[in-house]
Amino acid sequence: MWVSWRHKGFETSEVHGDRDATEVFASYFENLAMLASTQRQYSSGCTFMDRDTLKAIQAPLKQLYQAKPETAVATLHASGTVDFHAIGCRVAIPVNDGREIISGLHPKAGGNRTQACSGDMLLQALVTCAGTTLAAVSISMGLKIDTATIDAQGSMDFRGTLGVDRNTPIGLTSIEMQFSIQSSAEPEQIQKLIQLTERYCVVFQTLTKGVSVNCRLQQLPAQAAE
Repeated sequence: MWVSWRHKGFETSEVHGDRDATEVFASYFENLAMLASTQRQYSSGCTFMDRDTLKAIQAPLKQLYQAKPETAVATLHASGTVDFHAIGCRVAIPVNDGREIISGLHPKAGGNRTQACSGDMLLQALVTCAGTTLAAVSISMGLKIDTATIDAQGSMDFRGTLGVDRNTPIGLTSIEMQFSIQSSAEPEQIQKLIQLTERYCVVFQTLTKGVSVNCRLQQLPAQAAE
């Protein structure tokens, strides 16, 4: 059973500016070796991430996305197993140091796969909330569920967040969820279970209906030089 929703009305354009594809590719391959070297140094802790380092990492990616927009599209993923005994949902632990989750850039934005992706964690929040809700609702309905897993996939075009194309939306533009449920219950009961899970899942409702987010700034004094 598939449950999906999509943001509609987006129109993306492939903007290359005044540079033709040949010039973009030439510049891209010229910087590819630099990207690999910088990534190796950064992942080994030998490089401090400053403005020049970040530019060296992202520049060839931006050039590639200008020349081949389809390479900027990525599918983020999260998967969870519903726990009917504790009323919860289990997902993989994101990258951490034993105390805190360490999040960072997605590889499509220049990350080196040593840090968790916030987009993946957003999908994990959706999966765990839906799984917990499903467990609670199934118990309330008196259903016998043997196993249940939830998978979520989100599509994103990184040209938006990298500023390659201003017409490209920033963030996930579609999310699909798959509920895989093993049960002897009637199909109509399982369908009702999913409908109620959608209705009462906090993260699902927040994403589908949207929410106002207000930002405030508190600027603190700079640290004194040692």
